[in-house]
Amino acid sequence: MTSKRLEDKKITEILITQDKIIELKEKLIDEKQRQKKYLAQQLLTGKKRLPGFGGVWETIRLRQIVKRHAKRNTIGNTNVLTISAQYGLINQAEFFNKVIASDDKSNYFLLE
Repeated sequence: MTSKRLEDKKITEILITQDKIIELKEKLIDEKQRQKKYLAQQLLTGKKRLPGFGGVWETIRLRQIVKRHAKRNTIGNTNVLTISAQYGLINQAEFFNKVIASDDKSNYFLLE
């Protein structure tokens, strides 16, 4: 075998090994994301509690702890959000994969 062919073979082996490493890391990332989702569900439903926190969960209305502001977008902010049951507040263009907001955003409300 020529040195060029040996070098090509070695490069191929290295790339195959790297592909396997990437595949394993992607599987680990997927598993960590599943674990995170499971833990979040357990914590948010009260099935699992953090150390030092106990007792019954209290249900309160959002208006009891926040104040609604009716400030219009006079500063030209273009970050339009939408609310999703799955993701909460999320950028509208990302959520719908297209821009559905009006060109004139001066009548939109700002969040603080």
